[in-house]
Amino acid sequence: TANEVALSDTTKNPGRPQTTLNKRLLSLESFVSGPESLLAHAASQAVSEQLNPAQSPLFIYGDVGLGKTHLLSGIKRACTAKAVNVHMLAAESFTNELVSAIRGGGGEMFREKYRSCDILLVDDIHFFLGKKSSTEELTHTIDEMHERNRQVVLSSNLSLKSLSGLGRRLCSRIEAGLVVQITKPSTKVRKKILRSKASDRSLAISDDVVSYLAENIQTNIRALEGVIHH
Repeated sequence: TANEVALSDTTKNPGRPQTTLNKRLLSLESFVSGPESLLAHAASQAVSEQLNPAQSPLFIYGDVGLGKTHLLSGIKRACTAKAVNVHMLAAESFTNELVSAIRGGGGEMFREKYRSCDILLVDDIHFFLGKKSSTEELTHTIDEMHERNRQVVLSSNLSLKSLSGLGRRLCSRIEAGLVVQITKPSTKVRKKILRSKASDRSLAISDDVVSYLAENIQTNIRALEGVIHH
């Protein structure tokens, strides 16, 4: 569509920029789960261990900064270690690459790349709202992966209900898989996260400080990480 063609396709490295430390720590083992994220964590582990297409697509949604990208990165890390053919990218990168492929006559290569893998992980699919070509391409990709008994994992800041603008076809395919929500962690879990992040950086942090931070920073996990990092 015109809107999609107008997008910059300068993205060369799909997904969010990550430091070396983040790359090392974004594993399923380092994910601190609580009741609010237990099912999403367990489902992600099942995908990485069993490649179970019965729950494909796996759709993880929740507010910004609650660990969705961490889980997708953890799946990719685990599968890559086992030489499984896995691709992970942000929805924006998917769109940019699709636009570039259409412009350059490489549509078939694009489709082959993402439909022939064993696991496809697409982060932030709310970006596809209003982008018809990307939505249709993802729908066809999910169909092809399903036919091949392969796994798709999607994430979004928005619930499936709020993503109705993606169209009934795509939403119905997502509904046919496993839909899991992540919510804000409790104070108890926030304390565990703070201790884990501090340990990762070999930082000594007192129980009083942990309690103070956990009780006063309630927005999301990313905010907790920011305190430790700075």
